[in-house]
Amino acid sequence: RQRLWSFPTDRSDNGRPEFPNIYGIGYHCWINDTLAAFFIVGENDNPHVLYTAGIRGQKLRRISSNPGRCLLRMPDGKLAFVQKATEQTWFLKTYDPRDLSFQILIKMPDGSEDFALLPDGTWLAGKGAKLYQFKAGVDYDWKEIADLTKYGVHSITRLAVSNDNKLAVVVE
Repeated sequence: RQRLWSFPTDRSDNGRPEFPNIYGIGYHCWINDTLAAFFIVGENDNPHVLYTAGIRGQKLRRISSNPGRCLLRMPDGKLAFVQKATEQTWFLKTYDPRDLSFQILIKMPDGSEDFALLPDGTWLAGKGAKLYQFKAGVDYDWKEIADLTKYGVHSITRLAVSNDNKLAVVVE
């Protein structure tokens, strides 16, 4: 039963659980300095659930059932995540913790739950060996931008963009 811990970098103590009563954390994302989002792993045929909670007394709030594993804090303070509406229909959504609102951005490529956001607002997603992009207000759907099969890639499983705009891709 996993919890989220913090440890001092100087190793002056043994650390502590940031949220002592929240168990089953599979993935997390800090939305701001005090508020975190948690992908809680479902047990006993229960679905995975997305929650937020704060270290300064913000209550545990259920955000979504059946989220994808990728959680991303956006520059505007919103949380981006994938909502698995059905087995085949998954949406890239945002959640604004300030007014508790949601927005559907776009349907994800079939079977894709991992995404990244470039500094210019372009979204990236991987499906199989292919990399796709989508930019709201410019594109109407995902566009294929790269096929990585020539590099021996069969499946893109994670994406991340660094602060200096470099893309990291975890593949099989």
